[in-house]
Amino acid sequence: MIIYTCGSMAIVHQKKQKETLEDNVMKYIKFNANLNVKVKLKDKGIEHVVANHNINMPEKFHVSFIEYSSRCDEYGYFNFQLWDFIDKFGDLGMKSHKYYELDIIFDINDFEPFYFKK
Repeated sequence: MIIYTCGSMAIVHQKKQKETLEDNVMKYIKFNANLNVKVKLKDKGIEHVVANHNINMPEKFHVSFIEYSSRCDEYGYFNFQLWDFIDKFGDLGMKSHKYYELDIIFDINDFEPFYFKK
């Protein structure tokens, strides 16, 4: 502890002790990329998914905007495996907010606690 004085004023400065791994084991949550997430797509996002799907599939498997739009749940969310969502939208970078709402829903039951240990 260091105390600085100036007339009748005193300023106390305490140096923080450096935390070590033994003192504070960090806790994380593990989530497998094969598990599902829920994402609310905007119209532009649905168009993006439909266009990419139709480019990569034979014509008899093409889907329309309306067909794909009907795949959302009662709250307007679409299910994706996390890796598939990243594959479809990961290249958009800073433009992603134009394609989907940025809040991604995870099922809390899919999380596992994870600890880094020495």
